[in-house]
Amino acid sequence: MAKAAVFIGVDRAGGLTPLKDAAAGAKRLYDGWASAQKFERRELLTDAGGAKVTFTQVFDTIADVLKPGDVEQLFVYFAGHGINVARHECWLLSDAPARAHEVISVTISVEQAYYCGVPHVVFISDACRTAAGSIGLQNVSGSGIFANEEPSGTEKPVDLFFGASLGRPAFEVSNDADAASGFTALYTDALKKALEFEAPDVIDWVREQGDEIGLIRPRRLRDHLGRAVSRTIRDRNLAKAIVQVPDARITSDPDAWLARRVGRPDGPEPEPADTSVITGPGTSFGFGSRGASNTSAIVVPTLPVNLRASSTSLVALALRQPDTVAELLSVTDAAGPSQFETQCGLKLRGMRAREVFALGARVEQLGPARDVIRVSPQQGRPVVLLVLDNGAGVVVPAIPGFVGALKFDDGEFIDLAYEPSANTWRAADYQRRARELQTLRQVAAAASRNGAFRLEGDDAALLARRMQLLKGVDPALAVYAAYAYRDCRDHAHLREMHGYLRSDLGASLFDVALLAGVLNEGLATAPDQVFGLFPLLTQGWVYLHTQRVRLAQDGEALQPYLLDSLWTQFDAAGVDRLRSTYFRGASPWQRVD
Repeated sequence: MAKAAVFIGVDRAGGLTPLKDAAAGAKRLYDGWASAQKFERRELLTDAGGAKVTFTQVFDTIADVLKPGDVEQLFVYFAGHGINVARHECWLLSDAPARAHEVISVTISVEQAYYCGVPHVVFISDACRTAAGSIGLQNVSGSGIFANEEPSGTEKPVDLFFGASLGRPAFEVSNDADAASGFTALYTDALKKALEFEAPDVIDWVREQGDEIGLIRPRRLRDHLGRAVSRTIRDRNLAKAIVQVPDARITSDPDAWLARRVGRPDGPEPEPADTSVITGPGTSFGFGSRGASNTSAIVVPTLPVNLRASSTSLVALALRQPDTVAELLSVTDAAGPSQFETQCGLKLRGMRAREVFALGARVEQLGPARDVIRVSPQQGRPVVLLVLDNGAGVVVPAIPGFVGALKFDDGEFIDLAYEPSANTWRAADYQRRARELQTLRQVAAAASRNGAFRLEGDDAALLARRMQLLKGVDPALAVYAAYAYRDCRDHAHLREMHGYLRSDLGASLFDVALLAGVLNEGLATAPDQVFGLFPLLTQGWVYLHTQRVRLAQDGEALQPYLLDSLWTQFDAAGVDRLRSTYFRGASPWQRVD
């Protein structure tokens, strides 16, 4: 089959700390693996020798590689500085971030790749996935590297390999005790060895017409890379503990392969799997990270749970050790009333509201604590703007018959959950399923710890289904389930869930409708069709572009005001814009002491 690869390596991006092995790592893969595999087309774009890598270069190179129309497998490799901005991932090119258009949006590129016409696209990213730290970095968004055309034809599989888990840096370490002798990227080094058949435990041997054929398959490579990077960190005996856990999302068929060779190589037998966690100090070796920061980050484990493992293991842990899980995982358990005479309201934990505005409802802030809001729905699908004590703001749906619980941690909007008001017919069902509901909330919180919601492992679809089935007692779980289904490319269940919400609650939730692909400009501006004015999870904003959805009141212009928060949250300037557009003329809350 016709195979092609584009290798991108950028050591220097703007004024960020220069890297030492991004350009060289890309060239090693280009000269080694891609050459040995006899790719029909392979291209190398690096900033070696003072050159620059531009977005136009990358875009045009991809277009030229695909132009003959016969590519059956395309690899896009990037090594350099990466950031997570507004909960979607970006790669920084030479003139970024000063020139915002010199940024590749990984999220948009992946969405485009599903419909680019290539039967199998593989992205490989050896870059940090940490949050943008400066104002300049927070204002970049990036563009996709494929032609921006209307999706057509059948969706094709796209595999993603990341050098680090979401929210974490990728590291370069010195090659020996002399730090001046050079640095090697941990992930690219392990990847190259595996793809060039130097790691026996990753090879799948099959027989074809009497020959032994070695294949490197995506799933087996995913599992191997985690072990290999951990072994490398351990063997380097670094002076300070670091953790780098590679990540991957595989949607290709189990029989897909990334590298092939005829005949077994001479070498040792496969090493046993090593699943140890790297901690503890040792003797000195230097290292640096590929994040968009001028300091090297040290990463330590935050949870004794590997989120790349089967998602079911999180549920099992929660059921076996509820006290431990309750201590480790964030769960919405906001104090406050469980019912309102209006059967609708909101309660906050970790933050207070200094002002409250509503569309389609009358709101009253109860008591002196300023953390309980009674909502009297009047028309449409009510939404409430909460202006917080720190000047930031959030906009959440007020769902009739439900009490919404918002949780904040150090100013960040980290959790939203709904429970039926105790004086409604749904309350009994809520009580019967409370334990399962609590478990799934714990899993959702754990899966969101790195900045965006992601369910990992082969059982992610099953867990998403469990969340979907509880949407009638906590509609927020439908939002989580929607993103899990999106990652699994399970469009049928997405559309099914959207239809059920329409029939059960009278309207779908914005994110569910968006990801199900049923929003258009008309629906997006009609508040009686969806709960919410825009994506509830911050990671959903990028899908406005990929789904070609336009918002009322030029809502897309709110994106620069998004804060680094799991659930959508705006800074003070964004609050001002919200009040002058969506909530213009809306009456503020009335206090009832």
